[in-house]
Order: sequence, then structure tokens, then C-alpha cells
Amino acid sequence: MIERETTAEIAARRWFAELGTPHLAYVRRAEASSRWEVRAANGLLLGVFSCREIALCAARRRGYEVVTAH
Repeated sequence: MIERETTAEIAARRWFAELGTPHLAYVRRAEASSRWEVRAANGLLLGVFSCREIALCAARRRGYEVVTAH
């Protein structure tokens, strides 16, 4: 299955990239899944985790400032 980004996701990815903030990452629920994704500010997938708390901890341990995307 091919996942397609929504207009809001594309806009958010571009906005983060334009900020020039390589230290930011965001956590969101994976499409049609119970897993959680950690993505860099530019949208690059950094990891997929079984729960939100583990995703947040993993991103912080790698030095990212984490925000939650809806």
C-alpha cells in the first residue's frame, strides 16, 4: 500500500525544513497502524515504535527536540 501525504503534512514538512532546525523531530501515529513514527523536521523517517512514550524517549536520547504532530 502506498501512503500519500495530505496537504497539511506536506505543508508542515516544508515549514519545518524552512526553519532550518535539524534538531527538531516530531512523533505521530503511523497511518492505519497502532505504531508511532519519529520523523526529522524535514520528514525523514527516523524510527517506528510500538508506543508513543518509547518513541519520545528514543528521539530525545538521540538529541532531538520533540514535538507531537496531529
